[in-house]
Amino acid sequence: MAWEDPTAARQMQSWNQSWQNDGRCRAVFYKRFDVLDERATHGYTEERDVINDDGSVRIEKKRFPGAGRPIFREAIFIRKFTPGDATNIPDREKWPHDEEEFPREWAAFLEGDKGGVSGTPLEMLPGLSGARVEEFKAYPKAPIRTIEELANLSDQQAQIFMCHAEREKARSWLLAFEKQAPVIEMQNQLAERDAAIAELRAEMNRMKEAIGPQAVPPTIRRKPGPKPKVQADPET
Repeated sequence: MAWEDPTAARQMQSWNQSWQNDGRCRAVFYKRFDVLDERATHGYTEERDVINDDGSVRIEKKRFPGAGRPIFREAIFIRKFTPGDATNIPDREKWPHDEEEFPREWAAFLEGDKGGVSGTPLEMLPGLSGARVEEFKAYPKAPIRTIEELANLSDQQAQIFMCHAEREKARSWLLAFEKQAPVIEMQNQLAERDAAIAELRAEMNRMKEAIGPQAVPPTIRRKPGPKPKVQADPET
């Protein structure tokens, strides 16, 4: 489901041809919309230090639940290459200093940037053909790339696309995940708890290995003492 700016490949090919004798490192910035947003999908837990009245500090945790369905975000990537060297082409998410290292390429990217969206890609909606997905994405004025955008179409917009049935299918799909979200959130919390317990056990094992085997004191056996004398009943 990988998607990237379709102009990136053409731009890279053009620059490679014009700079093939330059020898300098070049880069292409492009967007991807298939980067999973872990926090929005699975939720996350934040920890903060809270000062008690007596001056001591305790750790307070707050859980932010996820959507319970895959949520993807747009991200800007950079593909760095040296003309003539096809063996070393780093391809990763953009870092802040990349803009200063490649100002010309960054300016070209900003000039052609049309903005992006986040959500669940249309490709994940059951029953929606690939041709129909591309048709939604190719709409010139307001391309539709996510299930959320399809579900939020107005009646007038749905009439333009002739997609009333597909819009209702998108709404039903999202509603089904909303109902499952509490269960999925509980599963995520249990998984987080299990991971914390496993980490604690591993830490205890490392501490035991660092301390080493401890000598067990021998068991002291005591000799039995004299039996107590039994006094006879006095004669009556």
